[in-house]
Amino acid sequence: MLVIISLPHQIAYVYRDDTLIGRTTVSTGKPGYETPPGVYPILQKRVEHYSNLYDDAPMPYMERLTWDGVAMHGGDLPGYPASHGCVRLPLEFSRQLYQATKLGTTVVVTNLPAKQEQSEQKVIPVSAQSTDMEGGAEAPQASEPGTAI
Repeated sequence: MLVIISLPHQIAYVYRDDTLIGRTTVSTGKPGYETPPGVYPILQKRVEHYSNLYDDAPMPYMERLTWDGVAMHGGDLPGYPASHGCVRLPLEFSRQLYQATKLGTTVVVTNLPAKQEQSEQKVIPVSAQSTDMEGGAEAPQASEPGTAI
């Protein structure tokens, strides 16, 4: 599994092998608190977590990317970078992503724009764990960013 966060487009893409299985809008770090680009393993996971830096702000389905405060988690998405460096995800998407990832899953945070494929792709819901879906069964198609697919 691979998660790619496009900072300029404020979109996250989730891949299993070479198949897109999820896409959503995100909210990354605001000016002065920019989300650092890089390649990160998921270091820690907690269903219920509260920020120890920012007034115990709730960080549901927290997946830690750095030990100095950068994580992916459920949160508000105002349509622009607004966090203190974390990657905010829609709550339901963050729940599904949390269930699909494991410690060590690679997350790429990039300043490069994401390129969407023009060809049709089979899209598997993030929460799907069954191997028969990966074998070619029909799966729902992506609708638009901002929804778990």
